[in-house]
Amino acid sequence: MNGFMQAQAIWDEVMAQGVVGYLKANPAKHMVVLAGRGHTLKNQGIPLRVRRRLGPGLEQVVIINSEGRALNPREEDFVVSSPEVQLPPRVLMGIVMERDKKTKEIKIEQVSHYSPAARAGIKAGDILLEMNGKPVRTTADVKIIMLGEKRGDKMTVLVRRHQLFFGAEERTFKLQL
Repeated sequence: MNGFMQAQAIWDEVMAQGVVGYLKANPAKHMVVLAGRGHTLKNQGIPLRVRRRLGPGLEQVVIINSEGRALNPREEDFVVSSPEVQLPPRVLMGIVMERDKKTKEIKIEQVSHYSPAARAGIKAGDILLEMNGKPVRTTADVKIIMLGEKRGDKMTVLVRRHQLFFGAEERTFKLQL
């Protein structure tokens, strides 16, 4: 646990130094820092460390969720409360992917039966190259591209497929999500 606390304290110090550097370089501006609850406590987190560097006058806003916990004036100057928002369900292609350590390419490891990817003809072993014309270099790229998609949307996926006797070929698939 001691290593965790040291890591959190170092993170808070680095964040506080970044905040102070920005605020000193831009005195007419304000800054919003999004950080987890343990990092926002007045008596030990980022605010204390910023206040130590800047002096008094720091205002802290803590946004809480709807857990219904009691407010603690030692932790919050202001509270902005927001009702829980229901996000639409994520749209999935139905693949399991992994970044190849050697080639750095995104390899499709598995394709779920009856998924949009399976219906389109994508297979395990395919290398994911593009989605809707956007290059795919990391698994994060796939997640970011999928963020804006909705159920029923059409998507174009470019893969490279290795064939035993014919080498590799690029193939384009049209998916309906």
